[in-house]
Amino acid sequence: GDCSLIRAIGNHTLNPSILAELSGRQGSRLLWAFGKIGIAQEDLVQEIGAQMMKHDLTGQEISMAVWGLAKVKSRNYELLRAIAEYTVTSGVVTDFSAQSVGNTAWAYATL
Repeated sequence: GDCSLIRAIGNHTLNPSILAELSGRQGSRLLWAFGKIGIAQEDLVQEIGAQMMKHDLTGQEISMAVWGLAKVKSRNYELLRAIAEYTVTSGVVTDFSAQSVGNTAWAYATL
């Protein structure tokens, strides 16, 4: 993938009108893409993560987001705690696939 393209997309996402429309799925995919390419911009992580948490998330979306955060060694512990709390209190943890279980456990163990 092209790092400059993903960085430009991430920066464009900070446009308030774009950020306001960002779904949980879209946010998790962006965080995953940042991890895949190695973009560690905490301002992007903070804003996209906060918007993502306004939505109901699936197990796959949670695992993609935290995998991306772990890959860039994010230290956004507030977001990580919010994701963990949501995962447990919403009951979505019971819907995790084997891959989501493994990816999420790895991510939290890594961070």
